[in-house]
Amino acid sequence: MNPFEARVKSSYYVRVAIISLLTAGIGGLLMLIQQRRWAKIFDDRGVTRRDGQQFRWSNLEKIRFIHIRTALNHIELIFSDGKALIFPFMLENRSEVMSFIGHLPGGQPAISYE
Repeated sequence: MNPFEARVKSSYYVRVAIISLLTAGIGGLLMLIQQRRWAKIFDDRGVTRRDGQQFRWSNLEKIRFIHIRTALNHIELIFSDGKALIFPFMLENRSEVMSFIGHLPGGQPAISYE
C-alpha cells in the first residue's frame, strides 16, 4: 500500500478563524492544539499523527466511532500507546480515509458512513 495523507479541508481553517474571533483567540488555539492529535499519514506500518507521533497497526486495540446524536462526529483509533483521531467531515479525501478504515479489523462499520 502506498502511504497517503488525510488532507484537511481549507474550510476547517475558516472555522478556526471564526471561532478565534468569537473567543478572543482561545477557541481557535484549542482547535489547533487538538488538531495535532489527528491522523495524518496512513501506511502499511501504521498511522502518523500531525504531531509526528507514530502508531503501529500491530498495537491497534480498538476503533471507536463517536456519534453526536445520530451522526458520526469522529473516529478514534486506539492503540496500546495512544490514539489518533479522524474527523471525516473535515477531510478533503474523506472517502479514501473511510474506505481504508473500513478494511481495518474492527473498522467495518465505517463503510456505512460513506
